[in-house]
Amino acid sequence: MSEPVKICIIIEDGLVQFILSAGVPVEAVVIDYDTEGADDSELKDVPQADGSTQPAFVRGALVEDDEEARAFTMRAHDLAGSDDDDDGPSLFVNHYTCPDCGTDWQDEWECAVDDDCPHCGKRHISPHESEEA
Repeated sequence: MSEPVKICIIIEDGLVQFILSAGVPVEAVVIDYDTEGADDSELKDVPQADGSTQPAFVRGALVEDDEEARAFTMRAHDLAGSDDDDDGPSLFVNHYTCPDCGTDWQDEWECAVDDDCPHCGKRHISPHESEEA
């Protein structure tokens, strides 16, 4: 079995600032569903698992893989506990409440990630509580 590709995605103020690789060539595409205020000509229809499409910004991204990027990426993975003998990523139970319809739900993810309301479809709802599974 081959070694997994290790990358590091750096986000500030909700925008991808850098994508770093641990010395392996990687091509990346950033898909951003936060389209508020966007001109329709800037958006692409992105196919979803249910067969529908969602408008999004879709951009190719430069992946840095120089020596500094490699060292930073390896340190970041070490901090995250993603070493070779790991049994996989930690899972978190995230608890959500939809601000539009009031629906409460929980879901397991590898981090405290935004989710979409399973009842009304409101997008990008942040968890109000997250605990390790």
